[in-house]
Amino acid sequence: MEKFNNSSTQKEIQALREGIKRKYRTYNLLNRDRFPIFAYNTNRANYEPLAESFREEFYVIRGFDTSDRDIHIPSTNTLAQLFCDEDYLPGKKILNTCQAYADELSSETGIVDTLTASPRVVTVPVKTVSLLLAGIVLVALLFVYIISKPALGNAPPASGLLLNRPSNGRVVPMELLAVGTVLNAQTVWVVIRPKGSNQYFVQPPMKVGDDHTWRGVIYVGSVNMANVGVAFQVRAFVNPVATLKEGDLLHSWPQAELATGIVEVIRGAQTE
Repeated sequence: MEKFNNSSTQKEIQALREGIKRKYRTYNLLNRDRFPIFAYNTNRANYEPLAESFREEFYVIRGFDTSDRDIHIPSTNTLAQLFCDEDYLPGKKILNTCQAYADELSSETGIVDTLTASPRVVTVPVKTVSLLLAGIVLVALLFVYIISKPALGNAPPASGLLLNRPSNGRVVPMELLAVGTVLNAQTVWVVIRPKGSNQYFVQPPMKVGDDHTWRGVIYVGSVNMANVGVAFQVRAFVNPVATLKEGDLLHSWPQAELATGIVEVIRGAQTE
């Protein structure tokens, strides 16, 4: 265990805590019995469902081998200290695993490296190269460029964008899981607006998995009880014309390569 006093590191650890909580909420929405809501207090027994979600994330969903030494699932004791001890800083390998679980890049947080290996930089010593060798290399590079250039424009277009959840007419809580599918795309954006309003709220971006599915938590209104009973419209978009960012407030539906139809839901009284 390490101690720290650096305020920037404290902010990074707090961001990591919030990222872990957000990710665990997706598991809770999928299976409330297996991954129940719990109090993030000093009782380490509370953290067993969270530790179980780590094992589910890496050994089932991502397919890592249980013997993989790059994966260090935090114990319930470690998780309790991470969330309750402001001076506690886990070792680097556990931080790596926690950061990967929360799906945040280390370049944004400055805390740890990702679990993927860093690209190696190859240093080529300066040597005298004959004119003949230089010509051979130039011809080879030109040949590779010529045969590969046509392939650059042959990537298939995105298609088949579907918003499978929530379903039309459903009464929903403030936070719920959006699920869908799409082909030949990497990111899906969901936008929500109160019906009849000119305020369109951009939700967190959602990554498309290898099985062409995407999922993520979206927010229907706020904790304000005035939202209860209000109809909200939900749409998903791929490759928007203008750059979108989480939390953007738009005044119309964005233009994009692909868009789903409108799914209309009713905000219920639940906030969880």
